[in-house]
Amino acid sequence: DYVTERISLGKWLPEEKIPSVRDLAGELQVNPNTVMRAYEYLQNQDIIFNKRGLGLFVNSNALEKINGLRKDRLKAYIF
Repeated sequence: DYVTERISLGKWLPEEKIPSVRDLAGELQVNPNTVMRAYEYLQNQDIIFNKRGLGLFVNSNALEKINGLRKDRLKAYIF
């Protein structure tokens, strides 16, 4: 939720590098494995992508994907 919120608010822009697993885990004071699982999920949803050797970046259509996921969650909650 933290990552998608940062993207939605325009704090992390498309094609912009996002914090490493270690950096974000330290910032949020959570286990790095938690961040890794979240990043893996977001990669599977095409919200972020890996540039080998450079790190993780926000996908150009991340905001559309996030909005789609939120709509799906809302539909599941309502029905």
